[in-house]
Amino acid sequence: MPKIIVTIPTWNESLNIKLLIDEILALKNKDLEIVVADDNSPDGTWKIVEEISKTNKKVHLLHRVTNKGRGLAGIDGFKKAMELGADIIVEMDADFSHHPRHIPELVNSLQNADVSIGSRFKIGGYDKRGLKRRVLTKGSNAFANIVLGVNLTDPNSGYRCYKREAMGKIVDKLKAPGPDIVQDVIDKCKINNLKLIEIPIDFQDRERGETTKTFKDFINGAVTTLKLRFSR
Repeated sequence: MPKIIVTIPTWNESLNIKLLIDEILALKNKDLEIVVADDNSPDGTWKIVEEISKTNKKVHLLHRVTNKGRGLAGIDGFKKAMELGADIIVEMDADFSHHPRHIPELVNSLQNADVSIGSRFKIGGYDKRGLKRRVLTKGSNAFANIVLGVNLTDPNSGYRCYKREAMGKIVDKLKAPGPDIVQDVIDKCKINNLKLIEIPIDFQDRERGETTKTFKDFINGAVTTLKLRFSR
């Protein structure tokens, strides 16, 4: 069986992280492990993960105290998963907007692709956020498709699954420090001619804790998308 490692970049997710780890481990896949890359969260998220890792060898903590950022944490998580011998790498958010029940579907879909993407907008998927957030996301998705030259229903989804060989082709080329890492990954997949597939997911707003996503992040994502395209 392939070794699957789920990578989770975190910032102030103390209300969610133990519950999420429990849900992932409840999938009962003996070849599945978890890497949490935490940016020294003031709410002690990393401390919770550290305690869990002391008694469960399937859980690994990357306690990051410098070079912080969503993108940089994600990249470090990818590299740690490779170091641990992952055959398949999953990335997901920690707030339950990405539910662990979709992990088996993402993994299984790699039989027909290099990278699988959990889509909120593919037929069968759901986005349970407010209208304003859905409109902003659909607009940024359309922009990313046009500029990066891809044809996806949800290119800005951060719920993704990679074959080891695919990750090996892109990980050292990823640079985006913040949430714009999602566009950076798609750009590198496009450049390396990786085959992408989407599966529908049920996406919902967080129930615990506060979101760090702002309108500024959407603008930064658009600017990064343009920079990526014109730097090819």
